[in-house]
Amino acid sequence: MNKGIKFSLKFLSLLSVIAKGVFAFAAAMFLFVGVVIAIPPLRDQVTTNMPIGGRSIPIDGSLNNMTLAFGALILEIILALILFSIANSLKNLINNMQQGHFFTANNLRYLKQILNNMWELISLQGIFIVGALGFDFYAGEYTFNSDFTSLLIMFVFWLSSIRPIP
Repeated sequence: MNKGIKFSLKFLSLLSVIAKGVFAFAAAMFLFVGVVIAIPPLRDQVTTNMPIGGRSIPIDGSLNNMTLAFGALILEIILALILFSIANSLKNLINNMQQGHFFTANNLRYLKQILNNMWELISLQGIFIVGALGFDFYAGEYTFNSDFTSLLIMFVFWLSSIRPIP
């Protein structure tokens, strides 16, 4: 390998380590927020509004708002963990390439993990879109002024991943 390739692999390796740290921190912070709003004495100490679906809902302890807040937090934790998994697989792939192992079974496994996580992200995006539409309906806006283009594109990508049964 020449110096340019070695430098770029070191740079990508450093970026993937930083990404892993950022996504792990994000998951930990979402978990911490979930614990804070789950315990009533702590929830009373903080007054906050959670932005969900383009609106701000108060975290006041009512069952509907708490269910919505916990649902959003769970989806955000899943999102952060999926992104952490992508960064981890990318780091392992770059480490193998730095060692000179370009076309190995491990690299194919890491690429498969990255692609599977991408499909999980697309599915999670669909859940976010449908959830935002449901929240609009829940908030009293019975007219949907949303753009369904991203939902349609997500659905087409999801359908393209399904293999026909032989």
